[in-house]
Amino acid sequence: MKNIKEYLFNIRLEHALTVLTCLSLLHACYIGFYYSNQELLDWHSFRQTQTALTSLWFIKGGIKLAYETPVGGFPWSIPFEFPLYQYIVAVISELLEIPLSQTGRITSFLFYLFTLYPAHKIFKELKQDHVSFFIFAIFYLTSPLYLYWGRSFMIETTALFFSILSISYFLRFLNNPNILNSALFSFFASIAILQKATTPAPMMVGLGIIWLFSIKRDHPKDNTIKYLLISSWMFLIPLITAIIWTKYTDHIKEYNQFGSLLTSKALSKWNWGTWEQRIDINLLTDIFWRRISKNNLAGLIGCFLISAPLFSGNIKLKKIILVSLGFAILPVFLFINLHRAHDYYQTSCLIFFIFALAISTNYWRYKKIVLVLVLLVIFFNLRTFIQIYNPIIKENYSADNNRDINVSAFLKKNLSENESFVAFGNDWSSTFAYLSHRKSFTVPKFYPDAIKVFETPSKFTGPLKAKAIVSCPSDFNTISPIYSELSEKKIAEGWKETRVVDCWVLTRN
Repeated sequence: MKNIKEYLFNIRLEHALTVLTCLSLLHACYIGFYYSNQELLDWHSFRQTQTALTSLWFIKGGIKLAYETPVGGFPWSIPFEFPLYQYIVAVISELLEIPLSQTGRITSFLFYLFTLYPAHKIFKELKQDHVSFFIFAIFYLTSPLYLYWGRSFMIETTALFFSILSISYFLRFLNNPNILNSALFSFFASIAILQKATTPAPMMVGLGIIWLFSIKRDHPKDNTIKYLLISSWMFLIPLITAIIWTKYTDHIKEYNQFGSLLTSKALSKWNWGTWEQRIDINLLTDIFWRRISKNNLAGLIGCFLISAPLFSGNIKLKKIILVSLGFAILPVFLFINLHRAHDYYQTSCLIFFIFALAISTNYWRYKKIVLVLVLLVIFFNLRTFIQIYNPIIKENYSADNNRDINVSAFLKKNLSENESFVAFGNDWSSTFAYLSHRKSFTVPKFYPDAIKVFETPSKFTGPLKAKAIVSCPSDFNTISPIYSELSEKKIAEGWKETRVVDCWVLTRN
């Protein structure tokens, strides 16, 4: 009788979770599609328009390996990631005649949804039941962080999809070590690294450790070295791929005066951060508590759920949870400064916290409270999304309320496609360049020769003569204190000065 009751409970629970998964999917799709036409001026417009600018110039100028992101002056190529996502967006936008910004948001959102496929494969490889996967899907689809950044014009979800897909084939390789599974792991890991190295790199470290332990556990000593040599290539190929691409992009950047400041060597210290940051309690609390736990894992409830099974006698369950937490924590400590500066960077690691939370929540099924726990997490997730993110995605950006739209419209009207501009006071954000469809050198706050750019702008835009100079008020605008003096010289040379919102724009015929 007890077994029958337990069976019926499991059936009812699975049905209830299936319904909740479908509802979560419908809600996510509403967010992803209904608000997909929002202009790329919401959070981190700097990064969104930079990504979009590459897709735009794929459409305008064709596909190039040394692709153009014309915001840093001539020559226009300052490549970072391999532009797979940008290329897909450009092709879809052209073929289906959908606005580029909307196409980018929808494509990113679809990769967010597609990630459920390799996640399901991982649950199967780990021999976890349907209940655990449904719980994971619900938490993932209602996560405020993923709901918001999943519909942004960014490469995050594409890199996440290929990273999780590579993990699924790695686990399949461990369960069935053959050439096909190792090749698929290596292939998808390489794509993930090319798309965004900081997403799969920590994961590869973790998988490498697991792989070494599996060799020691599963292979006799006399075969260990032989097996190590035979299977190590599946890690070496992604590593070599990353090195080759980095060397290539650094080489291309060196041709650009501004790009030379953005090579891997030049940015290394900033990307990795400092040891002081890694032990900064305030910073770690902000990332792990506020951004991750409080806003996406139901706060203390999620922390309790994840930690409780660690005190159980289930060794396999504890191993899965601890490994998941390791994969979740490692990216932050490896790239601490990137996670400090960009709250979207947690998309690379939050999924592992959600995985641990789902597995841990299912542990309570035997106490028959799992459905209540799932509903609690949903409640906290949706409350956070409504409070923090919902007002942002509903924002309507227009000429009535946005400076960048006005400045860009002015540039687009007064400059032909064969003319360019330089800009100050907008850091090196791509908003002006993307919205105006014009190439530019948008001078960053750290650029040492800002005055020279103002005085002789065409020297920094090559054959595309600079026909406009934009100067906007900013705490970091080195031109602002002496703008009057510089502009007087330009006006004497025949430039015309126009006020656009709070910016000054100098143009010449």
